[in-house]
Amino acid sequence: MKKKHAAWLVSVLWSVLLFCGCGYSPEAQIQQLNDRFCDSYNHLDVEGVLDCLEPSMAESINAMVEFSVGVFGALTDMDLDMDAETMYSLLNLCVNLTPESELEAMGMPELTMELQSLELSEWEDEAVAVVDITLEAGDQIQQERCQVYYVNLDGDWYFSNMNFEQ
Repeated sequence: MKKKHAAWLVSVLWSVLLFCGCGYSPEAQIQQLNDRFCDSYNHLDVEGVLDCLEPSMAESINAMVEFSVGVFGALTDMDLDMDAETMYSLLNLCVNLTPESELEAMGMPELTMELQSLELSEWEDEAVAVVDITLEAGDQIQQERCQVYYVNLDGDWYFSNMNFEQ
């Protein structure tokens, strides 16, 4: 009987911890954001990349894409009537239809981000990190150290800016 109660208590506590997100430090959440960004970039998932950006930045990029589609449509005298999400879906469709060998032949570099240091603001709603960014395509490797700014909005971390060191 005691074992049943103990097992029940452990399962309830485990559920509460998972539900509350307890145990995830800002550092771990920021590392997860970096990993999700790299994974989205490496799989040519534009929407996934944009989901990692601070929402107003993502909205600005979407507006730029929609403006560019409109200008292209006007220049070519074509009514494209597409929003940014439709463009991203078409890009994703093209990537999914392209054979893996052709994608590899394109030589898209693989992105990795290695967190070197991280400083959190007093309220832990902003952070600044030094990150080593590596782009690798075949035997060509390009590495840059940059300062990355993050912001926490409603419990979720986003990229807010990035400065490359010279």
